[in-house]
Amino acid sequence: MKTEIVEALQDIENDGRLTPDHVVFCAADKSSPLHDCFEWDDSVAGHQYRISQARDLIRRVVVIHKVEKTEVKAVAYVRDPSVGNDQGYVAVAKVRTEAETAKKVLAQEFARARAHLKRAESLAQVLGVKEQVTNLVSSVDAVRDRVAAVA
Repeated sequence: MKTEIVEALQDIENDGRLTPDHVVFCAADKSSPLHDCFEWDDSVAGHQYRISQARDLIRRVVVIHKVEKTEVKAVAYVRDPSVGNDQGYVAVAKVRTEAETAKKVLAQEFARARAHLKRAESLAQVLGVKEQVTNLVSSVDAVRDRVAAVA
């Protein structure tokens, strides 16, 4: 992803948080580096489509995080657990400084992984390899529980 797009998103963060509505609002300015990331012709796409485009844009941002002496390429924004069912994303850099939020973010990620594995487990049963996938589900559950228990 282009550096100017990543920087534009970082510039419009509010305490490390973004919403698709705010991204679309800021991108409406033709001078914004974000402007060309959206379809502005209302005969082709309406506001809800642009909100979907904003969500996709936020999820695609990847940055390098320094973890001890290692650099890790990871997403820059994750679903913000503090907003409940409302829309919102939070910068991973901010999550790193908030232990409780970090636990909630990881819990969300493990729930998502588990849901995908449960779907795969059904398919694996049809294909005769359910046991291996069931073991993966159990492993994800165990790691999730260990992460949740960390104080």
